Amino acid sequence: MTTGPIPAASIERWSFGMGDDDAECFRVAIRCMDREYLAFAALPEDQRPQAKNRDMTPELFDALFA
Repeated sequence: MTTGPIPAASIERWSFGMGDDDAECFRVAIRCMDREYLAFAALPEDQRPQAKNRDMTPELFDALFA
């Protein structure tokens, strides 16, 4: 299976029932995230940025969510 953009019909189905402003914001956000993901997926694995795992400590939790 290949990686490709999210079909417009799928985005429209998810945004159905939202108000006009919310639906437009949703569509723009999904398209932006999709472009970033596709750019990441197109890189060879050895060139992709690597995330570092950190244990969730109370201090880290507070720093992120307090």
